[in-house]
Amino acid sequence: MITRVRTVGDAEAARSAVTELSFNGYAKENIHILAHDERSTDRLNESNGTEDIGFIEEGFLTAVANLFRSRGEELRTKMMSLGVSAKDAALLEKELDHGRIVVIGWGGNMKFDHEKGDPNIVYTPALETMGSRPL
Repeated sequence: MITRVRTVGDAEAARSAVTELSFNGYAKENIHILAHDERSTDRLNESNGTEDIGFIEEGFLTAVANLFRSRGEELRTKMMSLGVSAKDAALLEKELDHGRIVVIGWGGNMKFDHEKGDPNIVYTPALETMGSRPL
């Protein structure tokens, strides 16, 4: 499966994205929801039966290092562990700063350059249009 990243505006849209990903064959443990606020991330993952990005996806050392990072750095690192490039993770983190939610259906690919990311990821909406979109 390929990794799919969707940016949405609220919890209901996140729930719809999770339902769509599940319908398309993504296991709940491979669906991750991120919000800028850690409590919101936990609440969204709990209410949708999805998982936080953890040791398995990040690796032990990265997960431990995240304990000492700012929330923005932690979010970027978590997304990068699933194949999002550093550049795209920065764009998505800005979306999170503006109150949006990121839903990731992880395809399981672990073979990618961590700086360049997985070139097969599908973004909805396309990342190039994000900066011009009103909230």
